[in-house]
Amino acid sequence: MRCLPLLLLLLSGCSWVEPVGAAVSSFSVADSAGPACERVAVALTQHTQSHSVWDALGGWGQGVSHMRANRADFYLFRPASGQLSKLLSLEARARWRQSDRYQMRPRILPDGSLLFSLHGCPPQQENCTELQYYTLSVEGAYQQIAAWPAASAQESANLRQCTTSLSYQGGKTLINIGPSGGPWRPVLQLEDGVLRPFASPAP
Repeated sequence: MRCLPLLLLLLSGCSWVEPVGAAVSSFSVADSAGPACERVAVALTQHTQSHSVWDALGGWGQGVSHMRANRADFYLFRPASGQLSKLLSLEARARWRQSDRYQMRPRILPDGSLLFSLHGCPPQQENCTELQYYTLSVEGAYQQIAAWPAASAQESANLRQCTTSLSYQGGKTLINIGPSGGPWRPVLQLEDGVLRPFASPAP
């Protein structure tokens, strides 16, 4: 009778969630709008996978992975005030749910308008190019558009004066801003899947 609880556990077909890395497997950073770097948009795409207990018990390691959560978050950061806001969180549509290529890419236009694109693939089609484009308000309302706007001369000029770069320091991913080619200064840090304003290390 002592084996009954274990037997019930095995028959339940239970699974456990094991995030990929720090639960955030990929993220992209948009260039900030205007020469003053007044705003920075960041999209974090999180893939959470689980593994069948039956595969593990059968000696197949963790077994075949299945995507249980596939989410993209859009953040807007104002370096001058240090204000970081999450504007939007979107789960992958059903057609893309099992693809680890699901990703959001943000963009800020010279007039301050926010855009983002979503990319995903159906299962077993990892080389696909399915894309969707959206506008986004600061209140988090979004609307699909037909195409990604071409970069204007003003946007190209802004990118030379203020753009973003990534660096890595002590297990953290730093998001930096500065003119094209540098010098750069960190304004955001990503650690253990959490995005927050950059904190300078203690002297």
